[in-house]
Amino acid sequence: MNVHPTLVAASLIVGLSCASAPVMLLESSPGSVPAGALFPPAKTPLTLAAGPSEDGEEEQRASLLSLVEAYGAVTDQHVLLTESVRHQLSGTVCALQAGTVLPSHAVQSLTEHMLSSNGFFIRILRNEKPFTVEVVNSRGLFDLSGAFAIDPEAILSDPDHSALIVSTTYTLKSGDSREISQMMRSVSKGETSRMVPLSQNTINLIGPMPTVAAWLRTLLAMEQGAASSVQEVGTPVKMVRARFPLAHASSDEAENHVKRLFSNAQVKGRQSFVVVADERTNALLVYCSTEVLSAVEEAMALIDIGV
Repeated sequence: MNVHPTLVAASLIVGLSCASAPVMLLESSPGSVPAGALFPPAKTPLTLAAGPSEDGEEEQRASLLSLVEAYGAVTDQHVLLTESVRHQLSGTVCALQAGTVLPSHAVQSLTEHMLSSNGFFIRILRNEKPFTVEVVNSRGLFDLSGAFAIDPEAILSDPDHSALIVSTTYTLKSGDSREISQMMRSVSKGETSRMVPLSQNTINLIGPMPTVAAWLRTLLAMEQGAASSVQEVGTPVKMVRARFPLAHASSDEAENHVKRLFSNAQVKGRQSFVVVADERTNALLVYCSTEVLSAVEEAMALIDIGV
């Protein structure tokens, strides 16, 4: 995987590699790399340094820039930053006190958590020597085309890379990709994720790994419900997708109520019911049989009542 040519010219490199340090070599084969092997392991624990304050005194909390610089150094990765992102990182205070020592095994997960919780994400530009990543800011409209390609199975096996931008292609066993994408797209937040139909039965999912993993789990649940109805009955039971805008109840509250009420919703003994809260538009997305849908409609009329 090559570094984006226009990015290098506009970026600064921090955390330069140490030639004598041991590095775990990774195969450069996007689409088949296990999630746990996407990044080289930290050679040593990471110690957060304090940055200078405006009055020249040492601050008690480290900046995200100092965290990113230390992360690049202990993992032997080139970390690319645009001038804008570098400035934003330097002005963002890390939640950890200066002097905090992160154990080697926790460096990757804690660094990603600190970045994603402050609106920053990581793109893998090269996953072999020299290992190269870029830190980007979700508050800007960054290009998702550089997302790292990985298999759906690998994402579901290790979805905890909270700051990693990934791309995967999911093949539907039933249903239309455009219809399903339209229903689920509103679940995404901001401009950090996309669901794009590629053909009638394939969808490209791009975004932070936890978001993509959640989409995959929902798609799998929908497909399993449709498949179970065919296996048990012998002929397809009509499955429908419905969207319920909420005027009074919150989507999270409604989701919990509906899940409790329909926890045993089945088609001939097999579960075929999926409900997803759309927090952005405060609505509930439901996938179920036509028989169950009428009961859901009645329940929603009772749940979404103003006080």
